Amino acid sequence: MSYDLLEEQWIPVRTASGARKFIAPWQIVDAADPPIDIDTGRPDFDCAGIQFLIGLLQTAWTPPTEDLWRKFHDLPPTQEQLRQLLQPLRGKFDLLGEGPRFMQDQSLAGIDLGAGKAASIKPLPGEKRKKSASLSLKPVAGLLIDGPGESTLNGNKDHFVKRFGNVCVSRPGAAWLLLALQTSSPSGGVGHRTSLRGGGPLTTWILGKNLWSTAWRNVLDTETWNHVPGGLPDGLEADSMPWLGPVRVSTDEGSQTQPAHCARLHHYWGMPRRLWLADLLTEGECAVLPGQSGPFVSSVNTANYGFDYKGAYQHPLTPYRLDGPGAEPAPIKGNRSALSYDQWPALILGVASDGGRSKTPALVVRRWRQLDGVPAAPVAVAGYDMDNMKPLAWCHAQMPVLSHAKDREEGMRAGAIALVGVAEYVAGQFGLAARGSAVREGDQRFKTFFQKDEAARLRDRFWSATEPGFYEVLGQLGDAIEAGHEVATDSEQVKLRKWWCSDLHSHAMRLFDEASQLLGNWEAGDVRRIAEARKWLFWNTKPDSDRMLEKVGLKTSDPDKKSKGKSAKANS
Repeated sequence: MSYDLLEEQWIPVRTASGARKFIAPWQIVDAADPPIDIDTGRPDFDCAGIQFLIGLLQTAWTPPTEDLWRKFHDLPPTQEQLRQLLQPLRGKFDLLGEGPRFMQDQSLAGIDLGAGKAASIKPLPGEKRKKSASLSLKPVAGLLIDGPGESTLNGNKDHFVKRFGNVCVSRPGAAWLLLALQTSSPSGGVGHRTSLRGGGPLTTWILGKNLWSTAWRNVLDTETWNHVPGGLPDGLEADSMPWLGPVRVSTDEGSQTQPAHCARLHHYWGMPRRLWLADLLTEGECAVLPGQSGPFVSSVNTANYGFDYKGAYQHPLTPYRLDGPGAEPAPIKGNRSALSYDQWPALILGVASDGGRSKTPALVVRRWRQLDGVPAAPVAVAGYDMDNMKPLAWCHAQMPVLSHAKDREEGMRAGAIALVGVAEYVAGQFGLAARGSAVREGDQRFKTFFQKDEAARLRDRFWSATEPGFYEVLGQLGDAIEAGHEVATDSEQVKLRKWWCSDLHSHAMRLFDEASQLLGNWEAGDVRRIAEARKWLFWNTKPDSDRMLEKVGLKTSDPDKKSKGKSAKANS
């Protein structure tokens, strides 16, 4: 039973008119009622979906020149033109056919297992293994990244995230389960591999005014695409789309899959998990996309020791960091407390470091900043915050890409780092003051609670409250730099940086007063402790203090003064 993901209407979208409907990939250029965004009802599916569309367009046609890329950016193709562009890929994205299946391992086809049983998989001809891969039949709901795992189910611990029970999913639902898992696969036990970017990678992409614009803005022309690592030429074969050939089994040392073993397109079509959809039912109700018609998938054959991705991959949609000279790029992961504006310099401009950790934005973000004459556009940032196999939260944010001349970039980076640096300092002082006001001496129980839970909540409140002011002053800083005020001591920059110090100070004091009302015990001695903590916070974040001016880049630190202070403290 064929189900071609290039022709079937399996992608739920929200259109310009506000309607919600299902479309095929080539219908994203519908001019009558343009699709604005993917709308599955799950943010992790939506994120995987936009990556699918970007990868599909990049696979179908990498524009040879920037001029041709701009032509499609300014004047989208018609639906029929896009359908013809995707025509060479027909038959290679079949979800349930007799031949190769989208993101599934052909070697698991036709194996009949009863639920709960397992079997060993025979090696391929000429293949030697020290370890033996095993196969089992599992409920299809087990493909959900945030679903309860086997250990949780066996221990009956699925209190907050409930098990689905004996459920099934429609064909569109199965496609979304496969796509989301293979794109961001976390570790899943012995031999169950993580995605090409590790578990829970952070994904960033340029947003457009509609779904076509968003997808196309992240397609790279040939010159830029050549910066993506890959040892084999791109094509419409297994080197690019691994489900078209045998899985590179990773049972032994040295069986990892390096960039040299792949085409560049493999970055979009990585397949770490060995899966094969099984047990098609004629009746049921889709647990992922309610209202979809059958047939339905109820279970999936799974096996371990699939593609084991190691090496210097650099996915075009992911920011990376370098942990010192000679280190391989490491993808930046999702973090529920790390999508505030303090990450803006790293995710948008990149942060260089001498010998330490440097961070570089995703290739699509770097390319967009280098283009001339393109409109201002926000960047979407999303990903799971994972604790090994356990998802802690789904993180999502939008950050602006400010337009500025290429020769002004260093000034912009230095200014942004200074603004973030003083904010981090004030956030730290606010946290210490709040803790000092709330925790009595010797109250270890509350101290532990504060460190684990309350401190994170207060940090989130601080970054959220000060975010509008940051982007406001950042935009004005960009204008000042474009006007020639690149030096921090120029009058325009001094005014902006001092305003930012004042804004941070006022927010810190207000949030402290709110927090002390909620956390204070208000018994004898507590009022004095709170008053002392407030006074300490006031003086340590006073806008015109030497420390604040130093942190915001308006005053050079005095090393002699610091050393004297340390000596005095040591002798006291």
